[in-house]
Amino acid sequence: MQYRREIDGLRAIAVIPVIFFHSGIEQFSGGFVGVDVFFVISGYLISSIILGDIAANQFSMRRFYFRRARRILPALYLVMLVCLPVSWFLMAPHQAKDLSQSVAAATVFLSNLFFYIETDYFHPFADTSPLLHTWSLAIEEQFYIVFPLFALLMLRLSRNTLVWATAILLLLSLGLSEWAWRTDPVANFYLTPTRAWELLAGVSCTLYLHSTSRDKSDLLATIGLILVLLAFFLIDEDTPFPSIIAVVPVFGTVLIILYAERTTLVGRLLSLPMFVGIGLVSYSAYLWHQPLLAFARIMTQGELSSLTVALCLLTTGILSVASWRYVERPFRRNLIPGPLVVIIFGLSASLLVGVGYWGHKSIGWQAYKLARLPAHTREFVINRDHQAEIRGPIWDTLNERAEVPFDTIGTGKRVLIMGDSVGTDLYVAMTIEQPKLHQNIDLRVIEMDDKCMAELTQFWESASQPSLRCNRSIANISNSELLAYSEIVVLAVAWQAPFIRDVTVLVESLRAQGKDVMVVGATNFNEMTSMSLELAERGITPNLAGSYFYSNLRWDWRRNSIDLRNLIMQMPGVRFYDRTEIFCDLEAETCQLFGENGVPFIYDTEHLTETGARFVAERIDALGWFKEEHDE
Repeated sequence: MQYRREIDGLRAIAVIPVIFFHSGIEQFSGGFVGVDVFFVISGYLISSIILGDIAANQFSMRRFYFRRARRILPALYLVMLVCLPVSWFLMAPHQAKDLSQSVAAATVFLSNLFFYIETDYFHPFADTSPLLHTWSLAIEEQFYIVFPLFALLMLRLSRNTLVWATAILLLLSLGLSEWAWRTDPVANFYLTPTRAWELLAGVSCTLYLHSTSRDKSDLLATIGLILVLLAFFLIDEDTPFPSIIAVVPVFGTVLIILYAERTTLVGRLLSLPMFVGIGLVSYSAYLWHQPLLAFARIMTQGELSSLTVALCLLTTGILSVASWRYVERPFRRNLIPGPLVVIIFGLSASLLVGVGYWGHKSIGWQAYKLARLPAHTREFVINRDHQAEIRGPIWDTLNERAEVPFDTIGTGKRVLIMGDSVGTDLYVAMTIEQPKLHQNIDLRVIEMDDKCMAELTQFWESASQPSLRCNRSIANISNSELLAYSEIVVLAVAWQAPFIRDVTVLVESLRAQGKDVMVVGATNFNEMTSMSLELAERGITPNLAGSYFYSNLRWDWRRNSIDLRNLIMQMPGVRFYDRTEIFCDLEAETCQLFGENGVPFIYDTEHLTETGARFVAERIDALGWFKEEHDE
């Protein structure tokens, strides 16, 4: 296809706002929309190459994929290979573990799925993830794999079939996006089915230009540029996105591609050497800027100063030009022989996946980092196994009464906790201090996780056979009198996204049996050993690290709890309690995870120590979880 300087200029218009948005420059509230502009450009360029080669009867699937690999992989692999050793020195083990996982995911083109599971793009602490931006590369890579096959299959039928199929898929993807931002906005943001329409908009440009002579229009090209620029400044993280609103920058980009011929005002503007130069290095700039900003935030533990941002941007520019000149160009211009390229890619991918797996299994090389600490500092690092051993006998003793029959003669409220290990921890917390707290509660617990709760509802409603994993817990509750004699049922598990919607059916079933129902949301932090190791390295006392602990709340778990709360709040008479509020002041953005004696409340990511159980008991009493019942 013919080279268009204005397209490189458009790349510059796309990448600059993205970098400024990640830099925290508030004026570019919609800078992330630059990625959507890139998607349209990619759809246009890739389909132009493929359809042009097919028309010339010289398309080769093998050559296409190899050219894409030469274009994408060298700079991407270089950035990831640099990030791994840097993480050893700058990151806490849990952060290095997350980075290792994201490296492996990016290497196999699945980082959008990884970040969908792990991180909300707009979460306040997502900006410390060095490879967060690779989600968009994964979408493009997935598109590159599928679209050539789709195009060849449709063209076997006819060109019109390809046109109509593209149009139908574009509308279906846009419709799915408009639906998904209401039901699962994180999936809507990250996943390919809700982003495909933006790439297909670029394909539509190619199909249109292949069917007619190219026109130019100053007016339409100018309107397109205005639409794109408006999106950068008017859209923000509170805007449902992508959605029908994303049509504004996408349609603007389409108008520029179709009508900004070099002789138009917009074409001349985008063809200026400054914009073309930035566009040429835009891929490298996109790759380098996020790791630099993320590592800077980790080093400073706070908002970046204007000077730090300026240094990061300057370094991004220098590294971008260098990697474009000495990494991208040699591979793209075939200066390196094909067989050697295959070897380099194979070894690099194997190394990245291997080191990524090692970082995952070793929890970010935690043992190695612990071993290098001075002996007097090492004692402040939480020993997970030691804390588990301390709590073991206490939990065993208290759990002996967990499933004995209720005292039906007594006056205490009969409360049954249904839950997994989180529910058991809640039971222990409320019984360990029962002589002085919660005296009017007769408490029992039956172990059951959220998956088995979903199966329990099906078992009650249709007598369906439980799975082998859930058969025992469902049999226990079916054969036990605890549920029958209970007055209040508390559901407390480590809620997982696939089963959250099933909880409403279970709640309704319990209420139909005359039970008052309470639902307790889960909370989860990054690994305590890793966090305490990082604090020890920095010489920070845990009691003074409230904001640090808040920043280490696991957002994927927090998101599940918020989704659960939103569901439960729609059910009159059912109460929801947020376990996060036991440990954290969400308005002040601080969390307490250690007692005054320096003993942690949690020993892994969520399970309580003895000290933690006593703290939770006092907090539940202070928050009045059961006091409403007592006042009736």
